Amino acid sequence: MSLGTSEGIGEQPVLQGSPDKVQRPVIKLHHISKTYPNGLRALKDVNIEVGKGEIYALVGQNGAGKSTLMNILYGLTMPSGGTIEIGSRPVTISHPMQAIGLGIGMVQQDLMLVPSLTVMENIVLGTEGEFKRWDGAIDMVKMRATVQTLLDSLECSIDPLSIVGTLPIGSQQMVEIAKVFWRNASIIIFDEPTSLLSPIEAEQFLQFVLALKAKGKTVLFISHRLKEVFAIAERISVLRQGVIVASLAKEEANAEKVATLMVGERMEESSIPPSAPGAKVVLRVKDVPLAANASKTAEMEIHSGEIVGIAGVQGNGQEELFDMLLGKAIPRSGDILFFDRSILRMSVRARRDAGIAYITSDRIKDGLAVDRSVLENGIIGSGKAMGNVLIRQKEVHRLIAKMVRSYKIKGGENQKQKVRALSGGNMQKIVVAREVMRNPTLLVAFNPTSGVDIAAKKVIHDSLREIAGAGNSVLLISNDLEELLELSGRIIVLYKMCPAAEFKYPEYDMRQIGMYMTGVRSEGLGE
Repeated sequence: MSLGTSEGIGEQPVLQGSPDKVQRPVIKLHHISKTYPNGLRALKDVNIEVGKGEIYALVGQNGAGKSTLMNILYGLTMPSGGTIEIGSRPVTISHPMQAIGLGIGMVQQDLMLVPSLTVMENIVLGTEGEFKRWDGAIDMVKMRATVQTLLDSLECSIDPLSIVGTLPIGSQQMVEIAKVFWRNASIIIFDEPTSLLSPIEAEQFLQFVLALKAKGKTVLFISHRLKEVFAIAERISVLRQGVIVASLAKEEANAEKVATLMVGERMEESSIPPSAPGAKVVLRVKDVPLAANASKTAEMEIHSGEIVGIAGVQGNGQEELFDMLLGKAIPRSGDILFFDRSILRMSVRARRDAGIAYITSDRIKDGLAVDRSVLENGIIGSGKAMGNVLIRQKEVHRLIAKMVRSYKIKGGENQKQKVRALSGGNMQKIVVAREVMRNPTLLVAFNPTSGVDIAAKKVIHDSLREIAGAGNSVLLISNDLEELLELSGRIIVLYKMCPAAEFKYPEYDMRQIGMYMTGVRSEGLGE
């Protein structure tokens, strides 16, 4: 490995020329470059070799080029230059079907499933012809039996006839993985696979990835969660501004070193303690059932100046609580008060105009208009906060520029750029920045740091602290327990659609919280 410098990177050493040599490489990416028609350079002279049966991690900030590189390998994007070899054979991959034919499968950050179809139908989608009978009809019995055998081999207990849209996110991800196996992939790409998983689901997933290695599968793993990377990866390459700045064996790396390589500077950890509540009650949830089958109702208060965390394994009421606070769902009984005023009959817009901001867990479905520009997405739902956009056009452009700059939204410098062209992490930054910059009285945030890099995560965390520090309030619903522990003055655990326990800073006990999350202990608040 030879070291040099790269333009735009400063004096940071970068990998140049030939990549690290590995035994039995099954993937060789040589001198890969990608420049888009608008002049944006996503990749420059990237060299990677991955060995058979290796777990290889690729890390970097949002927009560093990670997903672009994997999209090139999967045939979703064509490179501007460079060559690809699979199993020592030069190949051209211009379509995912070609990648699949070469044994490459990809599980993307935003799952590519049809919610209205069954598990079975999603897995075999596009290959149904394999089950045609002599009379041209599809043999559904044979299809179900075949899919069931596949799921059993993956130690997956999902019913093949379940409707995908009704399954928890962890189960949906397993369906995506089953799709990859159905197509006989020997090389599997995971792009931020744990971003929406609970801590327990994430741990189970990592064990599953290790099992893939044991079966001889080659895994390319993209993640911002460095603990996960160190837990499973044998080698780690760091991308910054489209250039590989380092390739490290796991034993050569540590979190601080990799984080510094990712952002180009040392990341200082925040030592600010979680917020303390004020006297004023900003939000009160009174005797509200979070689901029709909930055995108990939910009661909680959020005070001025505090961050309250909501913990729980996915599917225990987090989404239902968020939808009720947003106005997408109305509880069958009870009330939700914002400064002693019921908001149950208020529209989403009216709630936002009253001072409530929302960061949704699904940025594609609920947070963005992906075919509209960065500027347009930056002012979605602003209402009174932005005033008359036509009159204040210069001010709007200035605010969007500040948003792009503060949150380092790569690709957002061109405010006319369609959001669809941005990376998933940069999309998330737009959602968060837009809501935070409205200076809300109450921010309801659902997985706000999902899919973002460590630098953006720090900016988001600091923003949440600033909201509380100014005397306003944050309700933080997160699958990231460490995030909740770092930010929250109180943590409420949901289990089976009900608050099961409440913990106050600094008397946090991760083990105890985990026991309530999994139902090992479930006393229930108010008993």
